[in-house]
Amino acid sequence: MNYCKPIAKAKQDQRAVRKAMTSGDPKFFFGSDSAPHPLEKKRGTNPAAGIFSAPVALPLLCQIFEEEGALPILGGFMSVFGPQFYGLPVSKGTLTIEKKPWLVPFEYEGVPIFLGGQGMKWRVC
Repeated sequence: MNYCKPIAKAKQDQRAVRKAMTSGDPKFFFGSDSAPHPLEKKRGTNPAAGIFSAPVALPLLCQIFEEEGALPILGGFMSVFGPQFYGLPVSKGTLTIEKKPWLVPFEYEGVPIFLGGQGMKWRVC
């Protein structure tokens, strides 16, 4: 089985991942693995792994890059470095993200959302 290292459970691992992703080094780029499992699949003796992170992934990245003083390189991390690595064209599409507080809902159509009930500083318009 393939997986990414370091497994960011320790604070020092989390700090290393943040440093790498906000470094501007094109070897590090955005990828997501959102897992929208219904609540009933998340409970019981054999619950589904993963969490539905799609609604908060980009606002959370904005918050992290802002905290690290790296907002100017967020676009490269999110949209340029990955396609360049794989030899693909960079998308010409755009997305607007604004710094405006909002509260993450606990769920969407019965699917629990990562950071549900917490406030975010950024949102997708």
